[in-house]
Amino acid sequence: MQPSSRATSPPTPDDDRPRTATRVSPAGFTLVELLVVTTIIGLLLALAANGLRTSQQATGLTGAARQLTDALGLARSESIARNTVVRVSLTTHAPGTDPDTESASAVALWAWDHQTESFQPISTWEPLPAGTTLLETIPDVIRAAPFAAERPALVRGADLMTDPAALATFPVPGGGEALYPHVEFLPDGRARIQGVADRRILMALAPATATPSDDGFTGSNWAHLVIDRHTGRTSIHRP
Repeated sequence: MQPSSRATSPPTPDDDRPRTATRVSPAGFTLVELLVVTTIIGLLLALAANGLRTSQQATGLTGAARQLTDALGLARSESIARNTVVRVSLTTHAPGTDPDTESASAVALWAWDHQTESFQPISTWEPLPAGTTLLETIPDVIRAAPFAAERPALVRGADLMTDPAALATFPVPGGGEALYPHVEFLPDGRARIQGVADRRILMALAPATATPSDDGFTGSNWAHLVIDRHTGRTSIHRP
């Protein structure tokens, strides 16, 4: 007779046989690990903040360049419509601001009045977006930019902010007068700085962290504006 085989059933909850317990070690971080993680988080936050600041500056410069282009285009249109000379005056410190503590680049329009034989304002001083400033000269970083290598004529011309011929006297709020650089638009649509024969009139914008007289500006965030005297049209060039 063959011995009968007995099936082994799985243990029940009441099974008294001993079991082997699994011990779980509590997880934790050492001080060195915490310092490494904190340092990495700090670096990531700094990179994110720098990227956001750069993006905001780029947006501000784009807005400032567009505002200037719109003002120049409006002056050209007003000159044609009024059949008179219209001036666009610029400043790195608008009237009423403290030049020692504030950077407040602004633009204003003036039209020649035949009755008073003087230029009368047709707009208030409009500040450019915060965080931007007009440079007084075209820095080398713009003159060496790829667009300038392809078309060198776009960085050759009269610097609107520094050419002595561009300076003219304008009244200021509260009385008195001040010298501001300006460009004129004629009823035939052309632009000019009186006494200047250059085909192009140049100006540049940079973040307000750059001082207006910073001819050594080397930043990678800027806007270069070119006014064609023959057509009165303005083009914008960015990095």
